[in-house]
Amino acid sequence: MTLYKGIIFDFFGTLTNQNCAPEDKIVERYKLYQRKDFSYEQVEDIVCGTACPTPFEDEDRKAYYKTLIEKLELPENEATYRTLHEITRSDIQGEQLVEGARTIIDFARGKCEKMGMISDLPNPDYDLSTKWGLADRFDFRHLSYDPQWVNSSYNRVLKPEPAIFQRVLSRLQVKPQETIMIGNSFHSDIQPARRLGMRAILVDYHKKYPHDNDRITNLQELKNVL
Repeated sequence: MTLYKGIIFDFFGTLTNQNCAPEDKIVERYKLYQRKDFSYEQVEDIVCGTACPTPFEDEDRKAYYKTLIEKLELPENEATYRTLHEITRSDIQGEQLVEGARTIIDFARGKCEKMGMISDLPNPDYDLSTKWGLADRFDFRHLSYDPQWVNSSYNRVLKPEPAIFQRVLSRLQVKPQETIMIGNSFHSDIQPARRLGMRAILVDYHKKYPHDNDRITNLQELKNVL
C-alpha cells in the first residue's frame, strides 16, 4: 500500500455538490458588474477574505455584513443586511456532500501521514466541514477568513495565492513533492499546486479538461489513483 506524506483537499465543489459563491449572488443582486471599476477578484477577496472570529456570534455576523456593505459600497439599510443574510442561508441550505464523500475522506486519511484542507470561505457559517463532523479528519484546515491569515502581507488571501499552499505544507510538515492536492478547479487548485511541485488530481465533474493527464470525473475514482 502506498503511503503519502500529505494529501490536501479542496472543500466546496470537490467534496460537496455545489460551489458556494455568495460573491456571485451579490454581484448579480446589486449589479456590481456595471461599475466602471468593477473587479470580481476584489469582490471575492472582500466576501471570502474578511477576518472573522470563531465562534461567530450574532454581533460578529452583523459586523461582517457591515464590512461587506462598506467595502462593496452597498446600500446601508436593513434591507441589505437581510439580503446578505438570505444569500448566506440559501447557500448553506443548498449544499450537500458528494455521495460517498465520507468514505473517500476516510480512505484518503488511511493513505497519508497528514491530511489538510484549503477552503475559501466567506465566514464561519460556511464551515460545513465542522458542522458535518469532518473537521477532525484533517490535521490542518486553511480557512480564508482566519484572522491570522487575513492579517498577513500577501497579495491575495484566496487561492490561487501560492503562499496558501505553502502555509498548509508547512503546517502539515510535508514537502511539495511528497504531497497530493485534490480539487475541482484547474485554475485555483491544480495549477498552483503543480507549480509548487505537488501532484495535483483534478476532480473534473463537468469534463472540461479531457486531456489532463491526472484527472478523475467521479470522486470514487480516487480509490484507483491514490
